[in-house]
Amino acid sequence: MIVLRTMEKSKGKLNPFMMYLHRIIRILPVVAMAILIYMTMMPVVSGGPMFKGGYHGTHFCARNWYWTLLFVQNYAVLNICLDHTWYLAVDMQLYIISPILLIAIYKWGKKAAAGICVLIVLLSGCLFATQMVNNYSLLIRNDDDDGVANKKLYLATHNHAAPWLIGFLFGYFLHLNRGKKFELTGKFDSPPISVLAESCYYTLTRLAWPLAICWIIFACTQGYGGLANSFLSSPLWQPFSRLSYSMYVWHMLVQEVNSRNVRTTTYFSAYQMNASLLDVIPYAEEDSTEQELQCMYDLMFLALGVSNGEYWAFKMFDSWGKIPSGILRGNLYELGNFDECLNTKNILPAPFKNITGKYCFLSVTPSLLLGSNNPLAAAVKLNIGTCFPSSCRASHMNNFLKTMMNINTTISVPGIGISDSSCQTLQKEPWDGLTKASIWILVAMAAIVALFTVVDYFLRKVPEELPAIVKIFSARANSRALFRVTETTSNPNVIECIHGIRCMTLFWVIFSHEYVDSLITANLNLVDFFLWAEEPYASFVLHSFFSVDSFFVIGGMLVSLITLRIMERSDGKLNVLLMYLHRLIRIWPLMALAILIYMKLMPVVADGPLFKDGYSGLPQCEAGWYWSLIFVQNYVSNKCVGHTWYLAVDMQLFILSPIFLFALYKWGKKAAAGIVVLVLLLSACLFATMMVNDYSMLMKRTSVDAMANMYYATHTHAAPWLIGFLFGYFLHLNRAKKFQLNWMIVGLGWILSLAMIFTSIFALYPSGKWIGASVSILGESFYHTFTRIGWPLALCWVIFACMQGYGGLANSFLSSPLWQPLSRLSYSIFIWHLFIVEVNARNVRTNVYFSNYQMMLKFWSDLGITILVSYVLHLIFEAPFSSIGEYLKPGIKNLKATNEVEEEKTDAKKSSSPMEHNNFAPDSETNLVQQRV
Repeated sequence: MIVLRTMEKSKGKLNPFMMYLHRIIRILPVVAMAILIYMTMMPVVSGGPMFKGGYHGTHFCARNWYWTLLFVQNYAVLNICLDHTWYLAVDMQLYIISPILLIAIYKWGKKAAAGICVLIVLLSGCLFATQMVNNYSLLIRNDDDDGVANKKLYLATHNHAAPWLIGFLFGYFLHLNRGKKFELTGKFDSPPISVLAESCYYTLTRLAWPLAICWIIFACTQGYGGLANSFLSSPLWQPFSRLSYSMYVWHMLVQEVNSRNVRTTTYFSAYQMNASLLDVIPYAEEDSTEQELQCMYDLMFLALGVSNGEYWAFKMFDSWGKIPSGILRGNLYELGNFDECLNTKNILPAPFKNITGKYCFLSVTPSLLLGSNNPLAAAVKLNIGTCFPSSCRASHMNNFLKTMMNINTTISVPGIGISDSSCQTLQKEPWDGLTKASIWILVAMAAIVALFTVVDYFLRKVPEELPAIVKIFSARANSRALFRVTETTSNPNVIECIHGIRCMTLFWVIFSHEYVDSLITANLNLVDFFLWAEEPYASFVLHSFFSVDSFFVIGGMLVSLITLRIMERSDGKLNVLLMYLHRLIRIWPLMALAILIYMKLMPVVADGPLFKDGYSGLPQCEAGWYWSLIFVQNYVSNKCVGHTWYLAVDMQLFILSPIFLFALYKWGKKAAAGIVVLVLLLSACLFATMMVNDYSMLMKRTSVDAMANMYYATHTHAAPWLIGFLFGYFLHLNRAKKFQLNWMIVGLGWILSLAMIFTSIFALYPSGKWIGASVSILGESFYHTFTRIGWPLALCWVIFACMQGYGGLANSFLSSPLWQPLSRLSYSIFIWHLFIVEVNARNVRTNVYFSNYQMMLKFWSDLGITILVSYVLHLIFEAPFSSIGEYLKPGIKNLKATNEVEEEKTDAKKSSSPMEHNNFAPDSETNLVQQRV
């Protein structure tokens, strides 16, 4: 399509040499670099027990690298250097012959197109004949060892020419009809498939698949794509599309590094037992209850099963964990095979009951076994997975183990045993009323959203004409508002960088929580976590509490900036009740849903050996869920959904904000001076609290009281919020003003702000070591006092510099339009990220290896899943309630009168809340419809 347009403009002229040269310059350098890096650099960037030889295809590259550089590797050799680059060879070969087809199409038009159609049919017949004559198959179970079928059917260029030619003809069709609008209405043990059927399958699908893709493109370009077009045409794909070639070349490097950079293995073993197992079945005359007798029967059948070589009995013992290796490195878990145990089943004839598996942890405390009373040593407990018949209780299992170890069953052995609380079976506890209610709420909301989405789709009206009820609940309308992307401007009245700052801060929070939650999973090397805490890199995680202060700065800034504009237009009037009500409708429903889902649905969506009791914070939620709903959980010990303490602090400061707003509106700079004094007093209070109580936030000497009074308390975070509040007042006074600063002032501002940021993160690094001198309480008090002021000021400079055009690369990055959808989704991501992090941390079947690289992999995995979950829950829960809140926001009529709002589309208005001051609601005129101030 592109070349035909070029030929049309040049009256049929085409320079094939320049075509080839441009293509080679575009592709060859990256391929050459890839060969070098795959061959030589893979052992440099990673290691592990399976990494001895580096890249698996190194010896192929050593012999055949030049075929890849000539783009004939799909024909020249069977073992290709960088095997996934066979596609580039096929594509290059087809590209080389393309001028013949292009000139024919330009000269003879539809006649040439008909000839190409004939060629497609012939190529399809060639594929069919090749497979039939040679009896080739691409099914895994029929795969030949020498790979000839793969080479002849999959790697050969002529077998992929048909889809390429179909795309070529479709491009010709689009070229002929450019600008034209078409009006349209309207499993391995299965029976083997015959070679004829498989040949027909591959022949027809080689035609049908490209035709289906062509239809999708045509429908999207003609306006018939619907939701598919909205998704596929999103501007968010454009950067990834430009990166697609590099991603294709390098993805195999990352995949192989991650697949071979492992410290654990999945194994199957045959457990060799004999009939002597019958001798260790614990039996006593007093074991006379029905359940106890049933356990005895099941153990007897288990012993007989092992004696007779029955598969189910071997599975039960095979699923046991063994004595773990690496105990001195902190490997305290040997999980065995959880699923193998639970899926073990032996069907017995009546009157006997079927035998199923029960997975339990055998807890071993080495210090108690050795007679030591050292409390630190007692904290080291080994947990080994075991499997018994589900009819047995912990007492039966413990007696069984004692009998195996020749210990009198009447003697209590400290330091070793199984507890019923650690046991799981396939039979789950029935759902209680609250669990059912949670599921019904989600189903009902999803049904309502689906209904109005269908109504929206069939109405096919422009967004401005949709009924309000449809816009509130329609997933299509809410998705349109969520993914709306506006171009970055250089207007000093626009705070574009807030999107990037909010997203990067949120990523920092999630990344830090990954490290914290790594402590609750089964680690191979838990000791390395404590060694890691002494590294400089660890400071990014250990001092990530500054990320919370960044949110408070942004939140305080938006409260003053937006509300003062509203008050200015309404002659100082402000409906405080509606402010609070709108905020509650925006925040409270998702918070209530989060409490239900964290408490009740975590065991529903996941399981595993570490998932016995569901959510780790379940006891706190059961004891104090109501504190979270009234936003005072930061002052109680039972913090349900613990990370939401931030919302409590932010809500409390928001409740106080009308006092500061009225003061600023009435007394202006005098009130601002009073707020400055208040910031200093709050900082002095923080300093005095640390000094008087000898509090420390260093990991090696912190305490629960220190966290409660220094980290969770509202007054300790009020200073950053008030600094942001004053900064918003400054922006309000100087809106539309362009500050002319010379390069020395700008440079000094960036140097001081960056120095403050890095000082805040790394200043306590030397004192963070487990062994060695620590900073004095006086020094640490000064550190926390001054950084609570310095960090917000540094962030304010970053925002100011980006607004005024002095941000440079920082502004280009933070103000990228790509941040906008994620920024609008930030509240949902914040709420749900710990759900995903904990599920993935505890939903493990093998031990995990702790390292910065593994944490990075886990972060990106959890972030991607969190974004998907947040998007779905945003559509069915958050967005509808946020839209309802739009009708309660004060000052909207005055704001709609402004030129800025009139420039925006209705979708922007719908998703923009003029009085939304929640830091996690970016599209709410928290940025005044794209942060116009």
